[in-house]
Amino acid sequence: AEGMVYEDEWDPAVHLIDRFDIPDSWDRYWSVDFGFRNPFVWQAWAENPDGELFRYAEIYRTGELVEDLAKQIKELTSDEPRPKAVICDTDAEDRATFEKHTGVRTKAAEKAVTTGIQAMQGRLRRKKNGRPSLYFLRDSLISIDHSLIDKSLPYCTEQEFESYVWDTENSKKIKEEPVK
Repeated sequence: AEGMVYEDEWDPAVHLIDRFDIPDSWDRYWSVDFGFRNPFVWQAWAENPDGELFRYAEIYRTGELVEDLAKQIKELTSDEPRPKAVICDTDAEDRATFEKHTGVRTKAAEKAVTTGIQAMQGRLRRKKNGRPSLYFLRDSLISIDHSLIDKSLPYCTEQEFESYVWDTENSKKIKEEPVK
């Protein structure tokens, strides 16, 4: 798409990889973006010894309660190593509900948009060794939210990259920002 935020960094041929067995010794991380009308997104990540991150599971759903999704996550991850950190959206009530039903402590995410974009660009960019430090395992989506498909909206994180574009319509903006 024209004006993609990650136009120079995102390459599905590089960042989307086939599933493999992740060693239990790799650190695990979860990220959570709470939503009801907009998608609730939970991602499970594993970090290899070289600092590369691999997203190996994702829930991307609308219209469901945090409590129900947290219970599903607890069940899905019952035989996995505990996450080293769980980085969540800042909503205190949703975080408390998530913690109660998963049994894991969370940390509020830093929400500065520009800082987040730069961090993502850095992870997607290829390093001196020719490899980026962020990968998405194919077939990580737990289940498809057909209501998003019906609305022609992204139904997983990989689909967001091409629809995440800079806001060029608002000439009053002082700095570049993506379309919300």
